[in-house]
Amino acid sequence: MIYKSLLILELSLFILQSSFAQQLCKLSGSILDASSKAPIPNVNIIIRGTTYGTATDSSGYFEIELEADQKYIIAFQHIAYDKVVRELSLGNDKEIQLRVFLKESEVELPEVTVVSEKSADDKRAYWIMDGAEFERHGEKDIEKALIYFFPDIIKPMLDRIRNENNDFTLYVNGEWEDTMHLDEIDPFSIKYIKIWRAHGGIDYAPLDMPLRVGNYVVLIVTK
Repeated sequence: MIYKSLLILELSLFILQSSFAQQLCKLSGSILDASSKAPIPNVNIIIRGTTYGTATDSSGYFEIELEADQKYIIAFQHIAYDKVVRELSLGNDKEIQLRVFLKESEVELPEVTVVSEKSADDKRAYWIMDGAEFERHGEKDIEKALIYFFPDIIKPMLDRIRNENNDFTLYVNGEWEDTMHLDEIDPFSIKYIKIWRAHGGIDYAPLDMPLRVGNYVVLIVTK
C-alpha cells in the first residue's frame, strides 16, 4: 500500500514537473534591413510590461524564452531605424521564429542647430526624466519604472513622500490633479516628468504650478 502511494506521488510529481517544463516558449528570429535585407546587429527587443528583453547579435539574430499561453507586446528598436511594435500571442508551441524588417529612419538634420540653456524651472528641478525611458524599459507601472532607473534617488524620495505627508502635488499637462490620477496614466504616453522639491521653506516649483500639498511637485506631460 505504501509502495503504491509512493508510486502515485512520484508519478504526480513527474507530471507536475513536465507541465512546468512545457510552460516556456523559445522566441527567436532575425532582424533585417527592409531595403538591403542585411542583418541588423544591436537591435533592442523589449517585451512591454515585463522585465524580459534582449538584443540581436552581430548576425541580427536574437533568442529569448517567454512564458507560453500569454499575449505580449514586443518592441524592436534601433537608433538608426523606425521602431516596430508587434502583438504576439504564444500558445503551447515550444519554439516560434520571427523575421522582422526595419526601415531606416529618415532624419533631416537642420542647417543650424541652436542649443539653448536650461530654463530657470529646469535648473531648480529636483529630477527630470524623458518619457522614452519608460518605453525602453517597458514597465506599465510608473512607480516601478522610476525605482528601476534611479533606485538610489527615487525610492528614498517615494519613501519620504509616504512617511512625511503621504502625498505630493501632481500636475498633468499643467493642470492640478488628485494624486490618485497617477494610476490612470499610461506610462507609454509620457513625454517627460519633472519633479521639484520644497526645501527649507523654499518652494522651487514653477509659479504657475505651486506646491499645494506634501513636499514635492510632480509634473507629468503626455504626448
